[in-house]
Formats: sequence, structure tokens, C-alpha cells
Amino acid sequence: LPYPLSVLFSGDYSMAYDDWCTAEEAHNASLPENKRKDYKITTEKMKKFDEMITEFPKKLATPIDATYLRAAVRRVRSNKARQEKRKSGSETLKQRQTVTKKVEVNINVPQKGSEFALVSFNKQNFQE
Repeated sequence: LPYPLSVLFSGDYSMAYDDWCTAEEAHNASLPENKRKDYKITTEKMKKFDEMITEFPKKLATPIDATYLRAAVRRVRSNKARQEKRKSGSETLKQRQTVTKKVEVNINVPQKGSEFALVSFNKQNFQE
């Protein structure tokens, strides 16, 4: 990807815009009641790609619109968060649990072909 798009998809632009919206909301809240603007932070954060859309060509095989950009940035952010989680080793205990109980199982494998002997199961086979 060209550098401007890699910055966009890495989340730097997106996070900076979100921080700017948060600061704008804090500034708006600090103003007196009569000077406050009607500012909804969630709708403002959704507008982050609206001005950028006009820069992309119109006749592409995959049209680039605000929905596409939001999904791409969300995907990059979640991938980056997963990578950082793996690097830090912050796996939960449930993910690391191993089975310590040993169970012997007999498996009948045929010498030739795909004909297997009939195997019967009981409910007790699956209970601990």
C-alpha cells in the first residue's frame, strides 16, 4: 500500500480523528449552555471518512465508500490488537489448560479398503 493508505489502515488517522472528536466534545461541554453546539460524538466519529471518499476513483471493481473504509480499519485494528495480545502472552488460563487424564482407546484399522467394523457406544463412554 502507498504510505498515505497504510497510515489510514494502520489506524493512526482513525485514532487521531477519534481523539479529536473526544477533545471537541470536552471543549463543547466546558462552554456555557447558550454557546454549546449540538454535538453528538458518535455521529461525528462516523463522519471521519466522508471527506476522504471523494479522493478515490469512482469506477473501481470494489467501490470504496465509507462502509468499506470503516470495515477495513476495524479489521486492521482487531488484527493489531490480536498480535499485541499474542506478543504479551496474556492468554487466559482456560486457553492454556491441558488434559492430564490419560484414557486408553482401541481403534480398529482395516488392513485394506474402507470397511470398518461396527462400533457401539454407550452413554457411559462419554461421562467422566
